Parts: sequence; structure tokens; C-alpha cells
Amino acid sequence: MLVEQLSSEEIVARFSGQTHLLGFSTGKDAIACWLHMRGKIDVVPFYMEFIPRLEFVEVALDYYERFFGIKILRVPNPNMYIALSCSVFQTPERNDFICEHGIPYFGHEDMRDFICESLKLPIKKTFCAIGTKAADNVVRRAQFKTQGAINYSTQTFYPVWDWSIDRMINEFKKAKVKLPFDYRIFGRTFDGIDFRFIEPIRRHFPRDWQKILDMYPLADLEFFRYEKSEAYKRRSCIC
Repeated sequence: MLVEQLSSEEIVARFSGQTHLLGFSTGKDAIACWLHMRGKIDVVPFYMEFIPRLEFVEVALDYYERFFGIKILRVPNPNMYIALSCSVFQTPERNDFICEHGIPYFGHEDMRDFICESLKLPIKKTFCAIGTKAADNVVRRAQFKTQGAINYSTQTFYPVWDWSIDRMINEFKKAKVKLPFDYRIFGRTFDGIDFRFIEPIRRHFPRDWQKILDMYPLADLEFFRYEKSEAYKRRSCIC
């Protein structure tokens, strides 16, 4: 079976003049996607929240809403349902409640369908743009080579799949768009509640740290685990 190999320009042209979703993480690839589609595709951007309404996330979303002139939808992140159903960082009392009542699961396709239904968009004809690039790693390069940059079964497409880092940087400079504060404190966009993220959040955003504790009350155990891990590494080096 021959795979249709289209450039990023050809992909945007194919979806031009239509309305489609954009999974917007506030990351550089998602920003590049939006820039590339701007003025050609009617974009409906949405952000998947792992913890609802974190202040530093809202600051970034507000900036991009003003920059692009479009409201960004907030929807639950499917990983949130997984974490809660697995009682991640929950107290025994909360674990008992979760086990007794259960946590419903909603996947990425469920969220896409929910957005389409709420906006009265045709579910079968509305695709979702994703900012994955072939240059990210070998696996993704192989994926695009064998599957192409439009997946009709999952209704997804990749508008910047063949972009290089240099092109992305040039496009950002040309558009005068900024990266979110995430890159300064995490080195990437916020994506979970492991030590990489919660340690800087506790230092820089105490109110957001409290929101995390309200939802995952034992999240501070991640600091204990990190300290024990570092102590083990130091002992291993001495030996």
C-alpha cells in the first residue's frame, strides 16, 4: 500500500478553508502548528488540563488567546482520569472512595467528540491538528515515512511534520511570538506531577502548588522519593 507523502504546505492546503481542532499544549510545536495554519484553516484550539486552572498555565493561555485572537477551550486531560482512578498520591480515605464509586474514563477521541458536539461540528469530518515533527526522534521519522502525515482512522493531521528547528525558530521570530514561562523553569511544557515539574512549581507558584495538593494530597511524597533516590545514587558512586 502506497503512503501519501505530502509536505506540510500541501497538508495545510488540503485542509484549507475548513474548521478543524488543534491540540494546544502551549508548547513550541503546537505554537508552530497554529502559526502555520493561521489564516488558512479555521482553528478550534483546546488545552487538556491535568490540574484545572493552574495560574501559570492560565497566564500562558491568556497570552496566546490575545496573540492569535481566538478563545482556547479548556478540557480535562485523559491522563487525569487515569491518575485519579489509580489513586495516584491519594490518601487512604480518598482511595476507599475511588474504589467504591470509581472514576469514569474519557480518552482523547472522547474529548474530540465532546468538543465537536458542543460546537456542532461534524464529528466524522472534523480532524485534529497535532504538532509532532519527524525531526523530533528516529521513531517519529519512521512513523511519518510509513504512515504519512494524515491519519484518517484517528482523524489527525500534522501540519509541521517536516519542519526543522531552524525553520521553527525563524517562524517564531517573524511572528514575534513568545514561548511560555514553562521553558524557563521546566525546559519544556508542563506535563505531569513528577519531581521535574512540582519542584519548580512549589518554588515559583505556591498557590498552584496548593491546588496540586488539593487534588493530589500526597504529591509531596515525590520529594521524599527524589531525596532517597539521590542518596542511593551518592552511595553507589562511593562504592
